[in-house]
Amino acid sequence: MEKKSVSVKERIITFCKGLWIGGSLSVPGVSGGSMAMILGIYDKLIFSLNSLFKPNKDKKINKLENFLFLLVAGLGGVIGLLTLYKLISFLMLKFGLQMSFFFVGTVAGGIPLIFKAADVLKVRFSDFVWILLGIAAVVGLMFLPEGMFKGGNIAIKILGGAIAAAALVLPGISVSQMLLTMGLYTFVYDSASNLDILPLIPFGIGLVLGVVCTSGGMEILMKKFKRQTYLAVMGFVIGSVGGLIKDALGRIIVKISMDKDGVSFTNILSQIAKDEDGNICRSLEQGGLILKEEITVLVWAACAILAIVGFVSVYALSVMEDKKSNIQETKK
Repeated sequence: MEKKSVSVKERIITFCKGLWIGGSLSVPGVSGGSMAMILGIYDKLIFSLNSLFKPNKDKKINKLENFLFLLVAGLGGVIGLLTLYKLISFLMLKFGLQMSFFFVGTVAGGIPLIFKAADVLKVRFSDFVWILLGIAAVVGLMFLPEGMFKGGNIAIKILGGAIAAAALVLPGISVSQMLLTMGLYTFVYDSASNLDILPLIPFGIGLVLGVVCTSGGMEILMKKFKRQTYLAVMGFVIGSVGGLIKDALGRIIVKISMDKDGVSFTNILSQIAKDEDGNICRSLEQGGLILKEEITVLVWAACAILAIVGFVSVYALSVMEDKKSNIQETKK
Protein backbone atom coordinates (compact mmCIF):
# COMPACT_ATOMS: atom_id res chain seq x y z
CA MET A 1 0.00 0.00 0.00
CA GLU A 2 1.51 3.31 -1.07
CA LYS A 3 1.60 6.20 1.35
CA LYS A 4 -1.05 8.84 0.71
CA SER A 5 -2.92 11.38 2.74
CA VAL A 6 -6.46 10.59 3.83
CA SER A 7 -8.99 13.41 4.00
CA VAL A 8 -11.08 14.26 7.05
CA LYS A 9 -14.16 13.39 5.00
CA GLU A 10 -12.88 9.86 4.44
CA ARG A 11 -12.15 9.51 8.15
CA ILE A 12 -15.70 10.59 9.02
CA ILE A 13 -17.16 8.14 6.49
CA THR A 14 -15.04 5.33 7.95
CA PHE A 15 -16.18 6.28 11.46
CA CYS A 16 -19.86 6.26 10.40
CA LYS A 17 -19.45 2.86 8.80
CA GLY A 18 -17.91 1.55 12.01
CA LEU A 19 -20.80 3.11 13.93
CA TRP A 20 -23.38 1.19 11.89
CA ILE A 21 -21.40 -2.07 12.03
CA GLY A 22 -21.12 -1.75 15.82
CA GLY A 23 -24.83 -1.10 16.18
CA SER A 24 -25.73 -4.08 13.99
CA LEU A 25 -23.64 -6.40 16.18
CA SER A 26 -26.31 -6.23 18.89
CA VAL A 27 -28.97 -7.83 16.65
CA PRO A 28 -29.07 -11.65 16.79
CA GLY A 29 -28.88 -12.97 13.23
CA VAL A 30 -27.16 -9.89 11.77
CA SER A 31 -23.46 -10.28 10.93
CA GLY A 32 -21.01 -7.46 11.49
CA GLY A 33 -18.75 -9.05 8.87
CA SER A 34 -21.58 -8.95 6.34
CA MET A 35 -22.24 -5.29 7.14
CA ALA A 36 -18.53 -4.49 6.70
CA MET A 37 -18.55 -6.27 3.34
CA ILE A 38 -21.74 -4.47 2.26
CA LEU A 39 -20.24 -1.12 3.27
CA GLY A 40 -17.12 -1.88 1.25
CA ILE A 41 -14.53 -1.97 4.06
CA TYR A 42 -14.30 -5.67 4.88
CA ASP A 43 -11.23 -6.38 2.75
CA LYS A 44 -9.47 -3.27 4.05
CA LEU A 45 -10.23 -4.19 7.66
CA ILE A 46 -8.76 -7.66 7.17
CA PHE A 47 -5.68 -6.51 5.25
CA SER A 48 -5.02 -3.54 7.54
CA LEU A 49 -5.16 -5.70 10.66
CA ASN A 50 -2.88 -8.37 9.22
CA SER A 51 -0.41 -5.77 7.90
CA LEU A 52 0.40 -4.72 11.47
CA PHE A 53 1.95 -8.15 12.10
CA LYS A 54 3.93 -8.38 8.85
CA PRO A 55 7.52 -7.27 8.19
CA ASN A 56 7.77 -4.10 6.13
CA LYS A 57 11.25 -4.35 4.64
CA ASP A 58 10.42 -2.68 1.30
CA LYS A 59 8.27 0.03 3.01
CA LYS A 60 5.34 -0.65 0.68
CA ILE A 61 2.93 -1.12 3.59
CA ASN A 62 1.79 2.08 5.28
CA LYS A 63 1.37 0.63 8.77
CA LEU A 64 0.54 3.99 10.34
CA GLU A 65 -2.31 4.61 7.92
CA ASN A 66 -3.60 1.06 8.40
CA PHE A 67 -3.50 1.55 12.17
CA LEU A 68 -5.36 4.87 11.93
CA PHE A 69 -7.98 3.27 9.68
CA LEU A 70 -8.52 0.47 12.21
CA LEU A 71 -8.58 2.99 15.06
CA VAL A 72 -11.25 5.17 13.44
CA ALA A 73 -13.40 2.21 12.32
CA GLY A 74 -12.94 0.50 15.70
CA LEU A 75 -13.84 3.66 17.62
CA GLY A 76 -17.01 3.98 15.56
CA GLY A 77 -17.80 0.32 16.17
CA VAL A 78 -17.41 0.58 19.94
CA ILE A 79 -19.51 3.76 20.15
CA GLY A 80 -22.13 2.20 17.89
CA LEU A 81 -22.22 -0.92 20.04
CA LEU A 82 -22.58 1.05 23.29
CA THR A 83 -25.08 3.64 22.04
CA LEU A 84 -27.19 1.85 19.44
CA TYR A 85 -27.47 -1.38 21.44
CA LYS A 86 -30.16 -0.02 23.77
CA LEU A 87 -32.03 1.74 20.95
CA ILE A 88 -32.09 -1.36 18.75
CA SER A 89 -33.01 -3.57 21.73
CA PHE A 90 -35.91 -1.23 22.50
CA LEU A 91 -37.12 -1.30 18.88
CA MET A 92 -36.79 -5.10 18.76
CA LEU A 93 -38.95 -5.38 21.90
CA LYS A 94 -41.61 -2.94 20.71
CA PHE A 95 -41.60 -3.77 17.01
CA GLY A 96 -39.80 -7.11 16.89
CA LEU A 97 -41.59 -8.52 13.85
CA GLN A 98 -41.19 -5.36 11.76
CA MET A 99 -37.55 -4.83 12.75
CA SER A 100 -36.72 -8.46 12.01
CA PHE A 101 -38.00 -8.07 8.44
CA PHE A 102 -36.09 -4.79 8.09
CA PHE A 103 -32.87 -6.62 8.95
CA VAL A 104 -33.83 -9.44 6.56
CA GLY A 105 -33.86 -6.81 3.82
CA THR A 106 -30.59 -5.18 4.86
CA VAL A 107 -28.71 -8.48 5.01
CA ALA A 108 -30.21 -9.77 1.73
CA GLY A 109 -29.31 -6.48 0.03
CA GLY A 110 -25.61 -7.35 0.23
CA ILE A 111 -25.89 -10.72 -1.53
CA PRO A 112 -25.54 -9.35 -5.12
CA LEU A 113 -22.36 -7.47 -4.15
CA ILE A 114 -20.81 -10.58 -2.60
CA PHE A 115 -21.63 -12.62 -5.71
CA LYS A 116 -20.01 -9.95 -7.88
CA ALA A 117 -16.91 -9.97 -5.65
CA ALA A 118 -16.51 -13.69 -6.40
CA ASP A 119 -15.77 -12.81 -10.08
CA VAL A 120 -17.98 -15.60 -11.40
CA LEU A 121 -17.89 -15.19 -15.18
CA LYS A 122 -19.27 -18.65 -15.91
CA VAL A 123 -21.26 -20.64 -13.37
CA ARG A 124 -19.89 -24.08 -12.51
CA PHE A 125 -21.43 -26.94 -10.52
CA SER A 126 -18.77 -26.48 -7.82
CA ASP A 127 -20.03 -22.92 -7.25
CA PHE A 128 -23.32 -24.29 -5.94
CA VAL A 129 -21.40 -26.68 -3.68
CA TRP A 130 -19.52 -23.82 -2.01
CA ILE A 131 -22.73 -21.83 -1.56
CA LEU A 132 -24.51 -24.84 -0.06
CA LEU A 133 -21.58 -25.50 2.28
CA GLY A 134 -21.85 -21.92 3.53
CA ILE A 135 -25.59 -22.25 4.09
CA ALA A 136 -25.12 -25.59 5.85
CA ALA A 137 -22.51 -24.10 8.20
CA VAL A 138 -24.85 -21.31 9.34
CA VAL A 139 -27.86 -23.61 9.63
CA GLY A 140 -25.78 -26.06 11.66
CA LEU A 141 -24.92 -23.32 14.15
CA MET A 142 -28.65 -22.78 14.77
CA PHE A 143 -28.92 -26.30 16.20
CA LEU A 144 -26.11 -25.99 18.73
CA PRO A 145 -27.34 -26.40 22.32
CA GLU A 146 -28.05 -23.09 24.06
CA GLY A 147 -26.11 -21.81 27.07
CA MET A 148 -22.99 -23.94 26.43
CA PHE A 149 -20.62 -21.54 28.20
CA LYS A 150 -23.04 -19.89 30.62
CA GLY A 151 -21.46 -19.37 34.06
CA GLY A 152 -18.12 -20.76 32.88
CA ASN A 153 -14.69 -20.12 34.41
CA ILE A 154 -11.93 -17.90 33.03
CA ALA A 155 -10.70 -20.52 30.53
CA ILE A 156 -14.24 -21.00 29.20
CA LYS A 157 -14.65 -17.23 28.78
CA ILE A 158 -11.35 -17.03 26.85
CA LEU A 159 -12.55 -19.85 24.58
CA GLY A 160 -15.90 -18.11 24.22
CA GLY A 161 -14.13 -14.93 23.17
CA ALA A 162 -12.13 -16.81 20.53
CA ILE A 163 -15.29 -18.41 19.11
CA ALA A 164 -17.08 -15.05 19.14
CA ALA A 165 -14.11 -13.57 17.25
CA ALA A 166 -14.57 -16.09 14.44
CA ALA A 167 -18.23 -15.09 14.22
CA LEU A 168 -17.21 -11.43 14.32
CA VAL A 169 -14.78 -11.76 11.42
CA LEU A 170 -16.63 -14.23 9.19
CA PRO A 171 -19.40 -12.56 7.12
CA GLY A 172 -22.85 -14.08 7.50
CA ILE A 173 -22.25 -15.46 10.99
CA SER A 174 -23.88 -13.35 13.70
CA VAL A 175 -21.70 -12.72 16.75
CA SER A 176 -24.86 -11.91 18.74
CA GLN A 177 -26.43 -15.22 17.75
CA MET A 178 -23.21 -17.01 18.69
CA LEU A 179 -23.13 -15.25 22.08
CA LEU A 180 -26.76 -16.28 22.64
CA THR A 181 -25.89 -19.88 21.83
CA MET A 182 -22.95 -19.83 24.23
CA GLY A 183 -25.04 -18.14 26.95
CA LEU A 184 -22.76 -15.10 27.04
CA TYR A 185 -25.00 -12.52 25.33
CA THR A 186 -26.32 -10.70 28.40
CA PHE A 187 -22.99 -10.98 30.23
CA VAL A 188 -21.07 -9.32 27.38
CA TYR A 189 -23.56 -6.61 26.41
CA ASP A 190 -24.53 -5.65 29.95
CA SER A 191 -20.88 -5.49 31.05
CA ALA A 192 -19.94 -3.43 27.99
CA SER A 193 -22.89 -1.01 28.21
CA ASN A 194 -22.25 -0.47 31.95
CA LEU A 195 -18.49 -0.08 31.33
CA ASP A 196 -17.84 -2.97 33.74
CA ILE A 197 -14.55 -3.91 32.11
CA LEU A 198 -12.90 -6.24 34.63
CA PRO A 199 -15.20 -9.27 34.08
CA LEU A 200 -14.71 -8.86 30.31
CA ILE A 201 -10.90 -9.21 30.39
CA PRO A 202 -10.76 -13.03 29.84
CA PHE A 203 -13.39 -12.77 27.11
CA GLY A 204 -11.44 -9.87 25.56
CA ILE A 205 -8.19 -11.85 25.52
CA GLY A 206 -9.87 -14.67 23.63
CA LEU A 207 -11.55 -12.15 21.31
CA VAL A 208 -8.26 -10.46 20.35
CA LEU A 209 -6.46 -13.76 19.77
CA GLY A 210 -9.39 -15.08 17.76
CA VAL A 211 -9.65 -11.96 15.59
CA VAL A 212 -5.94 -12.03 14.73
CA CYS A 213 -5.99 -15.75 13.84
CA THR A 214 -9.29 -15.67 11.92
CA SER A 215 -8.46 -12.52 9.95
CA GLY A 216 -5.09 -14.01 8.98
CA GLY A 217 -6.83 -17.10 7.69
CA MET A 218 -9.41 -15.05 5.79
CA GLU A 219 -6.73 -12.99 4.05
CA ILE A 220 -5.02 -16.15 2.82
CA LEU A 221 -8.30 -17.62 1.60
CA MET A 222 -9.38 -14.41 -0.16
CA LYS A 223 -6.03 -14.20 -1.97
CA LYS A 224 -5.56 -17.86 -2.92
CA PHE A 225 -9.17 -19.06 -3.21
CA LYS A 226 -11.08 -15.86 -3.89
CA ARG A 227 -13.95 -17.37 -5.85
CA GLN A 228 -14.60 -20.25 -3.47
CA THR A 229 -14.25 -18.04 -0.38
CA TYR A 230 -16.72 -15.40 -1.55
CA LEU A 231 -19.22 -18.04 -2.67
CA ALA A 232 -19.01 -19.71 0.75
CA VAL A 233 -19.48 -16.26 2.35
CA MET A 234 -22.50 -15.78 0.11
CA GLY A 235 -23.84 -19.05 1.51
CA PHE A 236 -23.18 -17.76 5.04
CA VAL A 237 -25.24 -14.64 4.29
CA ILE A 238 -28.10 -16.57 2.66
CA GLY A 239 -28.18 -18.85 5.69
CA SER A 240 -28.27 -15.85 8.04
CA VAL A 241 -31.26 -14.45 6.13
CA GLY A 242 -33.05 -17.72 6.83
CA GLY A 243 -32.11 -17.38 10.50
CA LEU A 244 -33.56 -13.86 10.63
CA ILE A 245 -36.82 -15.05 9.06
CA LYS A 246 -36.92 -17.88 11.61
CA ASP A 247 -36.43 -15.32 14.40
CA ALA A 248 -39.22 -13.16 12.99
CA LEU A 249 -41.65 -16.07 12.83
CA GLY A 250 -40.61 -17.09 16.34
CA ARG A 251 -42.17 -13.86 17.62
CA ILE A 252 -45.63 -14.79 16.33
CA ILE A 253 -47.59 -16.46 19.14
CA VAL A 254 -50.36 -18.95 18.31
CA LYS A 255 -50.96 -20.51 21.73
CA ILE A 256 -50.90 -19.35 25.35
CA SER A 257 -50.53 -22.01 28.05
CA MET A 258 -50.24 -22.24 31.83
CA ASP A 259 -47.63 -24.31 33.61
CA LYS A 260 -46.39 -24.53 37.21
CA ASP A 261 -44.25 -21.39 36.75
CA GLY A 262 -46.92 -19.29 35.05
CA VAL A 263 -47.75 -18.35 31.48
CA SER A 264 -45.84 -19.74 28.51
CA PHE A 265 -46.19 -18.98 24.81
CA THR A 266 -45.95 -21.26 21.79
CA ASN A 267 -44.91 -19.60 18.53
CA ILE A 268 -45.86 -20.33 14.95
CA LEU A 269 -42.86 -22.70 14.71
CA SER A 270 -44.37 -24.82 17.51
CA GLN A 271 -41.59 -23.74 19.89
CA ILE A 272 -41.83 -22.31 23.39
CA ALA A 273 -40.90 -18.63 23.04
CA LYS A 274 -37.68 -17.60 24.80
CA ASP A 275 -36.03 -14.25 25.41
CA GLU A 276 -32.45 -13.23 24.51
CA ASP A 277 -31.11 -15.00 27.62
CA GLY A 278 -32.72 -18.29 26.64
CA ASN A 279 -35.33 -17.98 29.40
CA ILE A 280 -38.96 -18.90 28.72
CA CYS A 281 -40.98 -15.75 28.07
CA ARG A 282 -43.61 -15.11 30.75
CA SER A 283 -45.07 -12.01 29.10
CA LEU A 284 -45.53 -10.75 25.56
CA GLU A 285 -43.26 -7.78 26.30
CA GLN A 286 -40.41 -9.99 27.54
CA GLY A 287 -39.52 -11.28 24.09
CA GLY A 288 -41.13 -8.69 21.83
CA LEU A 289 -43.87 -11.22 21.09
CA ILE A 290 -47.10 -10.56 19.22
CA LEU A 291 -50.30 -12.60 19.08
CA LYS A 292 -51.15 -13.99 15.66
CA GLU A 293 -54.65 -12.49 15.93
CA GLU A 294 -53.12 -9.04 16.33
CA ILE A 295 -51.09 -9.24 13.12
CA THR A 296 -53.24 -7.26 10.73
CA VAL A 297 -52.78 -6.56 7.03
CA LEU A 298 -51.27 -3.24 8.07
CA VAL A 299 -48.61 -5.00 10.16
CA TRP A 300 -47.68 -7.33 7.29
CA ALA A 301 -47.58 -4.34 4.93
CA ALA A 302 -45.18 -2.58 7.31
CA CYS A 303 -42.99 -5.71 7.41
CA ALA A 304 -42.91 -5.90 3.61
CA ILE A 305 -42.17 -2.18 3.20
CA LEU A 306 -39.37 -2.25 5.78
CA ALA A 307 -37.84 -5.35 4.16
CA ILE A 308 -37.87 -3.62 0.75
CA VAL A 309 -36.49 -0.38 2.20
CA GLY A 310 -33.70 -2.32 3.93
CA PHE A 311 -32.84 -4.25 0.75
CA VAL A 312 -32.91 -1.24 -1.60
CA SER A 313 -30.93 0.97 0.81
CA VAL A 314 -28.14 -1.55 1.30
CA TYR A 315 -28.07 -2.59 -2.36
CA ALA A 316 -27.85 1.06 -3.48
CA LEU A 317 -25.12 1.71 -0.93
CA SER A 318 -23.15 -1.36 -2.03
CA VAL A 319 -23.42 -0.28 -5.69
CA MET A 320 -22.11 3.19 -4.83
CA GLU A 321 -19.23 1.70 -2.84
CA ASP A 322 -18.42 -0.64 -5.72
CA LYS A 323 -18.34 2.26 -8.20
CA LYS A 324 -16.15 4.27 -5.82
CA SER A 325 -13.65 1.43 -5.47
CA ASN A 326 -13.57 0.96 -9.27
CA ILE A 327 -12.79 4.66 -9.74
CA GLN A 328 -9.99 4.44 -7.19
CA GLU A 329 -8.56 1.36 -8.92
CA THR A 330 -8.68 3.19 -12.28
CA LYS A 331 -6.76 6.16 -10.85
CA LYS A 332 -4.02 3.84 -9.60
